[in-house]
Amino acid sequence: MSKESEARTEVYRQILDLAGTVLEGLEHIHRLAGEGNFEKTTALYADVTRSFHEIKKGLLAHYRGFKGSELETRMQKVAEQMDYLVLAYEGDEAVRPVEVLQLSLMPAYRRWHESLQEALTEQCRSTYH
Repeated sequence: MSKESEARTEVYRQILDLAGTVLEGLEHIHRLAGEGNFEKTTALYADVTRSFHEIKKGLLAHYRGFKGSELETRMQKVAEQMDYLVLAYEGDEAVRPVEVLQLSLMPAYRRWHESLQEALTEQCRSTYH
């Protein structure tokens, strides 16, 4: 395997690790929001969204075929739900954080995360063959 392939595989591993950490962060935010402590999640949510955007930058830079893919489409849906949840942090009382997390953001994130795992695993396989 070439050094470039090894480097790309390492980037994919880091992306997958970070995506798992983001999922854990969202689950923690959901748990706290369900306990009535949504206001305590602001800093964590900022970290989650920053990490999510770093994942996108990594995919754009290293994943061949990301643009226009199902993975990109699913990632956009997650980003839209993340943006919607920001309204709750900004004080929009019409946005109910627990509902957004439970009914929209978490399911969208899990679908995207599953697609990400499949896509990057396939990319790694094709690198080795």
